[in-house]
Amino acid sequence: NRQFPKSTRMLIGLGTSWYVRGDYEQAVRCMAAASDLSPNDPVPYTFLGKLLSVDSGKNDVYTEKFRRFTQLQPASGPAAYYYALSLWKRRTASQETDLTKIRSLLEKALDLDRNLGVAHLLLGSLFSEQGDLQKAIAAYQRATSASPKLADGHYRLAQAYQKAGEAAKAGEELKIYNQLSKQAAEQQERDWQEMRQFVYTLGKESISERPK
Repeated sequence: NRQFPKSTRMLIGLGTSWYVRGDYEQAVRCMAAASDLSPNDPVPYTFLGKLLSVDSGKNDVYTEKFRRFTQLQPASGPAAYYYALSLWKRRTASQETDLTKIRSLLEKALDLDRNLGVAHLLLGSLFSEQGDLQKAIAAYQRATSASPKLADGHYRLAQAYQKAGEAAKAGEELKIYNQLSKQAAEQQERDWQEMRQFVYTLGKESISERPK
């Protein structure tokens, strides 16, 4: 990165290496810088979105960058979803306005991409927080239909069924959740290996690009 300070690719590689080490703050800093170098490139935002999914989301950078992403890519469902997720993770006790904005963004994301399971899932969580159990169940059902391997969707649906007094359905969803959780753990290990390979490949390429 010091040798190629204007390289988006190098910043993404550096950010990925910080992520692998568990330093999300440094990883976010690198991905945000990469998005500043190439504002229209969706790749840095995709990595930022992955970070946001596992981070607390309290860093203002997420909201700032995803707000810009939605402005630059108004036809992108993931852009609207990640902006909504950043607001969701930063919401406060006086949240009525926040929830209205979040719902609007999620509905926009789903208008653009009905198969965005994570957007259905977050919308279900929003309905649940507002106390509308039936709408929450419907949203969770759409989430699991759009993304059958979305473990959290089945877990949330199981919780909602339990609240609704439908114990049998809740049990079925929990069974699916447990199966998917095991598979997800195995997939996570594969993802880690791919990230390590990604960083290693970048390192080799940067060496080969140096002047002889």
